[in-house]
Formats: sequence, structure tokens, C-alpha cells
Amino acid sequence: MYFLKTTIIIILFNLSSLLLKSQWLLIFEDNFEGNQLNKKYWYDRRYWGDFPPNVEPAIHLPENVSVENGHLYLRFKPENKWHIPLNYTDSFFYPYSAGMIWSKVFFRYGVIEARIKIPNTIGAWAAFWLYGHASYGDEIDIFEQYWPDNNNKVDLKTTIHHSGEKVVDNNKYNRSFIDNQWRVYTLSWDHVNMENARIKVHIDGECVSDFVKNDHGRLYNTIAGNVLGKTVKYPEYAENIILSLGGPHDNYSISSLLTMVVDYVKVWQKQNCDGITTLCNYNHKLDNNFFTGKIIQTGNNCHVTVDSSALLFLYATKEIHLKPGFSVKRGGNFVGRIIPCSQNKSLPVDMSTKDTISFNDPHIHFLKLKHCKIYPKPVNNKLFIEFFDLYEKSNDHIEIYDIYGKLLLNQDITNSHNEFDLSFFDTGINFINVIINEEVYYEKVVKL
Repeated sequence: MYFLKTTIIIILFNLSSLLLKSQWLLIFEDNFEGNQLNKKYWYDRRYWGDFPPNVEPAIHLPENVSVENGHLYLRFKPENKWHIPLNYTDSFFYPYSAGMIWSKVFFRYGVIEARIKIPNTIGAWAAFWLYGHASYGDEIDIFEQYWPDNNNKVDLKTTIHHSGEKVVDNNKYNRSFIDNQWRVYTLSWDHVNMENARIKVHIDGECVSDFVKNDHGRLYNTIAGNVLGKTVKYPEYAENIILSLGGPHDNYSISSLLTMVVDYVKVWQKQNCDGITTLCNYNHKLDNNFFTGKIIQTGNNCHVTVDSSALLFLYATKEIHLKPGFSVKRGGNFVGRIIPCSQNKSLPVDMSTKDTISFNDPHIHFLKLKHCKIYPKPVNNKLFIEFFDLYEKSNDHIEIYDIYGKLLLNQDITNSHNEFDLSFFDTGINFINVIINEEVYYEKVVKL
């Protein structure tokens, strides 16, 4: 029996060398403990007001937001009631009410993650998204539900907005859910000035959307089938985190109570352990609300004001200098901390499930490894690969690359039991991709 051509690719990442280049700090975390929403960090509705019902048929109300048993609950209700939205004097008849939380903190770049359970009722409009200053229209929809083709499967999509432009519809996740299950949604948002800056979205560790800058510095999606010419400017201003459950979407009607449950929200940013960070002419609605550095200082006679209800966090490894021109208005929140860099040596994500966040890796769909066994894990010197249903083969081989794409090993696979010497490799995490019949299978081993 002959098995079709099989290629095994092992990509070696030296974790310790990566950590020396960039260190991560957990700058924000809410596990929704206790019995009420933390109002220091969150609004319990769209803080600037709702739209009339002819624009959105649901009004967001604080009573549809609750914290219970270590989780956040957002509810959507059929109501048929009159309400006066914020910033309006007239009342409107709303057929529905909805739930939303909106962060008071602004985030600019980093890794943003939430563990969420969304409803699977047709027409539900659950979303996990970021929104920035309205003048620029910056918005990153990490996911939002939509209901195509009048079927019972909910699809999710990512949309990037900036200055009235958007990339949408061509970047659907290319997967369907009958959901109401816990899933981890992760956004990685590179600094705009980084070489090859990109925006990625992961679900349960699988990269489902990857926006990359083209030659003109504009974003297009590489995974879900980009529509030719559909690009958008890179979002470069700070944005709020928003979790919402609204609807109905796509002209459906909803007759029952819906619930969206959130386990946690976390944000990591790269920590500057050695440099000097200077704040000057600070605007908390455009800039990040978190700053790191060995020394953090406000410039002499520079305007740095923490406005009412605004937050500013300074995390230095050595010193913080607040010079003339720095002020905190009544109701503003300022936090300054000295955090030794040695306490923050690890990456903010579990490498076993979100290994693609920090690396320019191949855009593949990970499937369960089932045709062969790779052992031991972790590996010291000898790596063994055993095929279960392979009797005779041709042109099969194993390739091992380092993080920079350099080929370190290219060796033929000669039988069902194969042995490879890795004693000369550096320690680190190995990502093994097994390609069988054009399908890619994934597994991870650690080189000791």
C-alpha cells in the first residue's frame, strides 16, 4: 500500500531569546468577582447615549448588566416599552432592551483577550469590540455575530474601521457555530510603526483573521479571502473595550430572553524595561492609558492632565518623575508603581494554545494529529516519529527551521519508525506541522 506524499515541518522557536527582545506585562484584568460591576473601569451602557429605535431597535440599559458567581452577564430582552435615551429629551418606543459594558480605560496596542459564551438564537448580535475617538472612527470588531442564508448557524466576522473606511464581509471567519459554548477570543494589535505590523484574531488559539499591511501601509485580511482593493488605514489611536449583546440582527425578530456570559477580560502590553518614557501633551482619549519604562517622566511644563473619570497608569522599573505641568482633576484616577522587570519575564499568553500571537507564522488551519505519533515530549536529544497506517512511502521527509526561517535539518523518512537527532538544537518550543494529503496537522514539543 502506498500513502500519498507526506511532509513534516518542525519550526523551532528559541523562547528565551524572544523574551529578551520583548517582555509582556499584564496591565489590565477583570475577572468579574463580587456582585457588582467595577464602575471604576466600566460604564454599564453606551456612555454617550443610544440611537432612536429607527436606527437600533434596542436601548442599552444598566439593569441588563450584572455580575454574578464570578461572571459578567449581559441580557437582551423583548420589552415594548417607552424610554428616554441619554442625551435626548423625547421618549421613544423600543421593542427591545440590551446589555453593554464600555471600558473607561483606553488601550493602544497589545494583546486583548476575553473568555465568552454567546447565545445561538437566530438574530442575536453579540460582539466583542474596540472603539476609539469618534473624530477618527477607529473601531476593531474582534467578533460580531451575523446570520447568513436564513439558517440556524451563526457566523462571526472581524471588521476594521478607520476614518469612515472599513474592511468588512470579505474577512468572515470562514467557520460557523451553533454556539453557547465557552470560547477564548484574542486580539493581537501591533504598534503601527513596527515593521510588518499586523492585527490578528484568534479563537481558542486558532488564528482566524490576520490583517497585514500592504506596500502602501494599509491593512488587508490574508486568511478569509480578501476582496481585491478592500483595504483600510491602520488604526493608530487608543480605543475602549466594549462587550455587548444587542439585536435583532439581519432583520430577524427575537421573542425570548438572551444572555451573553463573560468570564474575564485581560490586556497585555510590551514592557519597556530599559528606556526613558516621557509624557508630554497627553490626551487620554487618543493615547494609551498605560506607560512603562525604566524611568517615566512628564516633560517640564508639558500639559499632562488626568481628566475627571479618566485613568493613567505609570509602571516604571526604577523611577517616576512628575514635573511641573502634571495635574489630576477631581474624579481622575492616577496610579504610579515601581515594578522590577525581573517579575515580568514571561509572555502573557499560554504558548500551548495561542502560539501564533507573537510570531509571523504560516496561516494554517490546525487539525488534530492522527496519522502519526511524535515523542518524547519534552524532547532531550532524540525525537521519534511513528506512523500508524504507513507501509510504503516515497519522497517523504522532515524539515526543521529556526524562527528566522533558516533550514536546520532536511532528512528523508524511510520507514514507519523514524529517529531524529536534535541534540545540537537550542532549547525552546518546537512547533511541528505534519502535512498529509494537503491537510496540515499540528503538535508542539519542547526541546530541553
